[in-house]
Amino acid sequence: MPFPLAGCAVLGMITAVPGSCSGPPTSSWDRDHAKHRADRRNPRRRCGGAGPRAAARGRGFRAAATGPWPAWGAADPRQRIGARALRDFSLRFGPIQTGVADRFRDPEVPEVGILSNIRRDGAPIGLADAGQDWHTDMTYTATRGFVNVLHAVEVPMRDGRPLGDTLFANMHAAYDDLPAEVQQRLDGMTATHDFNIFWERMRTRPGSSRPPLTAAQRAARPPAVHPVFLRHPITGRRVLYCNPGYAERINELDAAESARILEFLFAHQLQPKYQHAHRWSVGDVLIWDHLGTLHNAIPDYGPDEHRLMLRCQVMAERIFDPAFQQLWLKAA
Repeated sequence: MPFPLAGCAVLGMITAVPGSCSGPPTSSWDRDHAKHRADRRNPRRRCGGAGPRAAARGRGFRAAATGPWPAWGAADPRQRIGARALRDFSLRFGPIQTGVADRFRDPEVPEVGILSNIRRDGAPIGLADAGQDWHTDMTYTATRGFVNVLHAVEVPMRDGRPLGDTLFANMHAAYDDLPAEVQQRLDGMTATHDFNIFWERMRTRPGSSRPPLTAAQRAARPPAVHPVFLRHPITGRRVLYCNPGYAERINELDAAESARILEFLFAHQLQPKYQHAHRWSVGDVLIWDHLGTLHNAIPDYGPDEHRLMLRCQVMAERIFDPAFQQLWLKAA
């Protein structure tokens, strides 16, 4: 069965799989996408058309559609997706980022990153602490991130329960619920995002093996500036595009006021009502929209409880192109 993704990775915010939705039964995800509920019962109609669906056809992904909001994904414990297939599939959504500080890449397919706590011959095979705090990927680059494609090869288990959930927060709903005076005051303002903030935070964690970024690495990934409120290129709605992982300063405010407002925004966007937890299964392929979400990988497993993920980070070079937007909208 072709992987039914026509527009869903963006319009559905994230993709999910059967039995993996462990968020509250009534949440902002339900409210935010209530108008799609009829289509959710018919994923073929919801995801019909050409464009991205046709791009996914023939990739060999086994598909499923379920969950308390529009949710699409691929899950089958027999499913084994190689690095080349994952890369080729991800490229249909746009160009893939390659890291300046991540040495853990597939040796033959460098577009595919390796996230893992496994060690072989005394050396790590992947980045063990990737994403272990709230953030949005690639807000620290001038070209924003579009979607993340993550494939579960090994999932840690304890007492029959999978560990290492990934949490998501809905930034469409977070913006909608901001007080009107905050929306008006911050409209048109920008924030500076710095890769080194999150990197240094991870380095302070017990057991971290991350070295400090070199001067060359810092130069290769300088801070980037983005709107605090971003208009989503697919939904056309505003999202709160400012996250505690990388945002360091609202540029139009003095330092003290910027710190106060950022503290308010971060507390607001991380309220439980905006959150959803994805519980992993071996064989999952999860795709989420960076422009409209935050995420956080939960490190509730030990060094002997192995986790192995393959990842492609797709950049938003094409999705802000009106012609490409129309392709997605037509397919959705």
